[in-house]
Amino acid sequence: MPHLRAREEGGILHLSWTRRTRTGGDNWQIEAPLGEETERYRVTIEANGAMIHEVEATAPPYSWLRTTSAHVTVSVAQVSAITGPGFAAVLTVD
Repeated sequence: MPHLRAREEGGILHLSWTRRTRTGGDNWQIEAPLGEETERYRVTIEANGAMIHEVEATAPPYSWLRTTSAHVTVSVAQVSAITGPGFAAVLTVD
């Protein structure tokens, strides 16, 4: 899952990403088809090597009220009903 982005505003971390498709994604002129019955993402936030927040989102974007001043590592994985979570995009936010 490429293009994970984060922006912080007023203590809220706003996350956005571009979904990928598992099938029928050869035409770059249109938005990639989902290729799944439902759209789901596992959003995980860690600080100091420990998970501090995890949620399943149904679409990008996702916003989180930042509860720590430490660096956080954000990962987002698209979840398939058949194979489970795919490879995660990872981003460190100061």
